[in-house]
Amino acid sequence: MAGITREISRQRGTQYRVDFRDRQGKLYAIRGSDFKPAADEIRDRISDLEQLRDAGKAPGPDLLKWVESIKPAWRYRLVKAGLVSGKDVQDARSLGWHVLDYWRDIRRRGNTPAHARRQFRRIMAILRGAKLRHLADMTVSAVEGYLGTLREGPEAIAAHTYNYHLGAIRGFTRWMVRKGRAASDPLAKAEPLDAAKVRKECTRERRAATPEEMRWLLATVEQSKPWQGIPAADRRLCYWLAVSTGLRAGEIKALLVADFSLAGDAPGVTIRAKQAKNATTEPLPLPRDLAEVLKAHLKTKVGSVRALRLPHVSNFARMLQHDLEAARQKWLEDASDPEEHERRERSATLKYTDDTGRVLDMHAMRHTRGCWLFEHHGANPKEVQALMRLSSLALVDRYTRSFRLKDKTIARRGPDLNMTLPEQAKAVGTFDDRPAPRKTAQIRAQIKDASKRAYPGTQRHTNGHHAEMAEGSQTLDSTEENRVLEAIGADSGEWNRTTDLGIMKPTL
Repeated sequence: MAGITREISRQRGTQYRVDFRDRQGKLYAIRGSDFKPAADEIRDRISDLEQLRDAGKAPGPDLLKWVESIKPAWRYRLVKAGLVSGKDVQDARSLGWHVLDYWRDIRRRGNTPAHARRQFRRIMAILRGAKLRHLADMTVSAVEGYLGTLREGPEAIAAHTYNYHLGAIRGFTRWMVRKGRAASDPLAKAEPLDAAKVRKECTRERRAATPEEMRWLLATVEQSKPWQGIPAADRRLCYWLAVSTGLRAGEIKALLVADFSLAGDAPGVTIRAKQAKNATTEPLPLPRDLAEVLKAHLKTKVGSVRALRLPHVSNFARMLQHDLEAARQKWLEDASDPEEHERRERSATLKYTDDTGRVLDMHAMRHTRGCWLFEHHGANPKEVQALMRLSSLALVDRYTRSFRLKDKTIARRGPDLNMTLPEQAKAVGTFDDRPAPRKTAQIRAQIKDASKRAYPGTQRHTNGHHAEMAEGSQTLDSTEENRVLEAIGADSGEWNRTTDLGIMKPTL
């Protein structure tokens, strides 16, 4: 059994040492406690561990929590004495240490730093909110209960946010099982929210901006002051790039000066695979007017620096909302009379959120690009898919959801179906004055039928290349043979129509 020994030294004063032995009788000691009741508690805990070891039983959750709370050097001695196993120590470690190892493993597997940080924050938010310190505290009810409280109140999280957090911590518990840090997954039966509810809550209706709105926005931003240190020129080029190329906010922010190719007749910008959502390096064309403005803006910058000075991606919406409000105010002030001013106030022009709840945020600029490709550029769906770097035509439909057909005359641009056959053939470049050739099999069948009607009661026999009629029948003379050759166009290589079905060719 464990015992306590009082030690007195001139340097450390009075201290209490707890002694205990392993199965072979080797002595181990834990020093450092100068408070007798604390030393008594350590002795009692170690005595309990000795009894469990001798009985061949594993320590309970309370003892494992105590093992985790003591100093690492003391915990090491307990493992060496066989009072606890290495796995028990892993289980006793606080979950924060395991999460840190999980974050390192995510980075080791090649995931982006942003993904690793995002998973770490979500897991730690659940551990702190649900007060989960050890693996024994991790239960389905505790995790789902805490996430359920976040779904209540005015600042309730959306259904997809709930599922993101649950997915992050479930990935963490599965990792612990794979690494041998947990015997089973405590969250194996945790279920995410229904997919239909997620789609309903996370659907944000966006609208496409009109050319008038974009002109007012770009003109107003050009004359505005810096917003939170972001120059007006950089904000203007950010919006212009977004609506002219369909680039996402993160892709625009990551652009380097070297990514632009502004010289020559075909200016463009290259999206690096590291920054693209589809992890593919792709060049995109740029309008000439935008290329000229970019050339003047970037002429003093080196190729390895960011092309535009922009805020964090999470602040893009606030930046655009601020600029839209300023542009709308300018647009209202430009009204020529009170009636026009009142009409403009009732409209949704340059509003961040219109009366139907649709928003004009940074990602709506990408929607605008898709709608403009149909409405103003006359592009077909496959061209829109290529220019916007979409993986399927279904995404083309999603990004152009706000497209509305305005030019009704498109229905009158089809082919004229009332044209006569020669005019229609000439219109499509396929007119030919020669008669259509007849099938050889068809000619043979017609001649065979005609011969039966012209010479009833006869049979036809073939001897080599000559055909003659049976006894009592006639043989085609030279005049009839010439009629057949003339009728079928033997000299010209063409088949001609004839109404005389009483002729037939002697050699078929």
